[in-house]
Amino acid sequence: MNSMKKCALLLVASLVFVASGQSPLARNPRVGYVYPAGGQQGSVVQVTAGGQALAGAATVYLSGEGVRGTVTYYAKPLNNQQLQTLGRKLKDRRDELAGRAKPAAGTSDSQRVAAEPPNVDKDLVPLPNHPWIQNIETMTMDELERVARRFFDKKNQLNAQIAEIVLVDVTIDPAAVPGVRELRLKTAAGLTNPIPFHVGTLPETSEVEPNDPRPFAADHSATEIGSPTVVNGQIMPGDLDRFMFQASAGQSIVARARARELVPYLADAVPGWFQAVLTLYDGNGRRVASADDQFFSPDPVLACTIPKDGTYVLETRDALFRGREDFVYRIALDNTESGSHNSTRPTSSSPETNEIEPNNTGQSAQAIAPPCMIEGTIDREADADVYRFEGKSGMAIVAEVYARRLDSPLDSLLRLTDSTGNVLAWNDDHPDAERGLITHHADSYVTAQLPADGAYCVEISDAQHNAGPDFRYTLRISPPQPDFALRIAPSSINVQAGRSAVVHAYALRKDGFTGEIRLAIKGDPAGLTLDGATIPAGADHVRMTLTAARASSEEPISIEVEGRAEIARREVCRRATPAEDMMQAFSYRHLVTAENLLVSILGPKKPTGRIALASDEPVRIPLGGAAQIYVKAPIGPILSEIELRLSDPPKGIALTDVVVVPDGMVLEVAASPDAAAPGLSDNLIVEAYREVDGPQRTEKPSAAKRQVPVGVLPAIPFEVAAR
Repeated sequence: MNSMKKCALLLVASLVFVASGQSPLARNPRVGYVYPAGGQQGSVVQVTAGGQALAGAATVYLSGEGVRGTVTYYAKPLNNQQLQTLGRKLKDRRDELAGRAKPAAGTSDSQRVAAEPPNVDKDLVPLPNHPWIQNIETMTMDELERVARRFFDKKNQLNAQIAEIVLVDVTIDPAAVPGVRELRLKTAAGLTNPIPFHVGTLPETSEVEPNDPRPFAADHSATEIGSPTVVNGQIMPGDLDRFMFQASAGQSIVARARARELVPYLADAVPGWFQAVLTLYDGNGRRVASADDQFFSPDPVLACTIPKDGTYVLETRDALFRGREDFVYRIALDNTESGSHNSTRPTSSSPETNEIEPNNTGQSAQAIAPPCMIEGTIDREADADVYRFEGKSGMAIVAEVYARRLDSPLDSLLRLTDSTGNVLAWNDDHPDAERGLITHHADSYVTAQLPADGAYCVEISDAQHNAGPDFRYTLRISPPQPDFALRIAPSSINVQAGRSAVVHAYALRKDGFTGEIRLAIKGDPAGLTLDGATIPAGADHVRMTLTAARASSEEPISIEVEGRAEIARREVCRRATPAEDMMQAFSYRHLVTAENLLVSILGPKKPTGRIALASDEPVRIPLGGAAQIYVKAPIGPILSEIELRLSDPPKGIALTDVVVVPDGMVLEVAASPDAAAPGLSDNLIVEAYREVDGPQRTEKPSAAKRQVPVGVLPAIPFEVAAR
């Protein structure tokens, strides 16, 4: 690093630290689960939220009216010394309950040591006031077993993502509207991600361990429940939970599990969620019914008619016998019919029509006139529905199926053929990033340019050769209708007062739309601006920054982001839906939508100096050359360890120099002629960081250094220009 760049970095040091000395890029707080994940109207529920970076949790935010929460306790994971103390206390209590005598009072130290295992008291430390281990001295054997399984089961490995817990009392008003709410915590590091919390109408209960008698027995060790009811529970490694109830012959029973719906994706588990299984047994342990899904949904629905009067046991477990604290479930047990399909259909101004049989072949194809929306069903084995239309040479045509997106089990297959039966285009599965909870995108999409005037056919069938009255679909056949949808992630944005935070914008383009999309905060709230708020033409994703040019706020600020683009010579505006970028099974990523986009402004109460770009225009970087970027910044105290770098820059783009000027600094950015692409347009994210010593594992000083990010500059839009 040259001396001019070093001087500039000293200037930047004061811009990336807040008054408290906390890093603006401290790890964002996250909640991995809440348990129980809901409650009945008119109740108060004690909820455990598990996650990371939850220290300082003080406030609960729940969306909607009639539900509020209060933080009652925060606990971090026990360290090794505390675990040793806990193990000893558990042993002492077990011995007491088993009648094994402890050394009598007045026993000498030498006698006491002789009576106990060697070194058993060495390094024992006081236990924290952790809610799971309070009152060990009065616990029953069952309660001791639950504590031991939670802290010492070798199969239950510590997971840092859910190791910290916060206890919350949630109060649900009697008139609170049933449905799903978003629960967030406000911590010292800002707002957590939202997590679902359900408000229901049925009575609720929670499992009481142990409730997995082995061998099977319909006795008191299974939690007794009534019907209708909602049962809340957690599955731990190798665990299964059983619930006992009474039922009469001929009675209809429906058990609906919510598991994956509560925690949509697990980043470090395959298949990427808790796969619940439901099994119903009679009082003799004979299986009556079971379910491990509901059509394509991983959350099972078990429906059956009770064969005779008596005691029945409902069992739930993970399909792979895995488990941990975030394997949370809610099971609704009642006698209503099995769940119905989603009737929400795509909106369109095109004429609508219904399928008319017979239309199974090209000879019997149903005549239609694009554009149109067709309602049909693949209702019998080997069924295929064929639709014929007249086309012109060069005409662009789109055929799109809505089935899985409407909760239909149909796995569609589309073919576009000419009048002689030649297949011009076909498709089985087409991904739709708007539906972040669907992992098998079974709906088909075909687009083509017709080669000549004449008759053409669109054929739809089931790729798995399945059929039935539930295999419904909506089929759009039309010219392309270019459009777009938007997602903004994360849905909880934490930013230091006077500083910037990285925000991701995603363009979900439709029917070939490739244009530029301009983003802005609706209503332009005072003190909040989006930097680099343009998704370039053809791009699907851009990193921008949200800058808070104002003092911190006690309450989160709710904002909306809109995107505008020109389509067919008219301006189109679309709301950007908040979302969480979630990982599934170590590799797959999904944008899971949220209800609200909240901004938490942290740091000093008084306004601080703002860092800003001198120009909002994109910086033109000549291919094989360099461009200068002027950044306005206040001068602060010198912290010599701060440096700058580009965060994940496009290939061929590099930060080559930084120079101090009287009221800021000038960055020099170069585009390599061998790597950068002419016409490339994007945002640069400039990150400030400092180097700290790595962990010292030996007596010798460690030479390894660790780079700790401490802040970002406002996003810098650029384009690479040919020389």
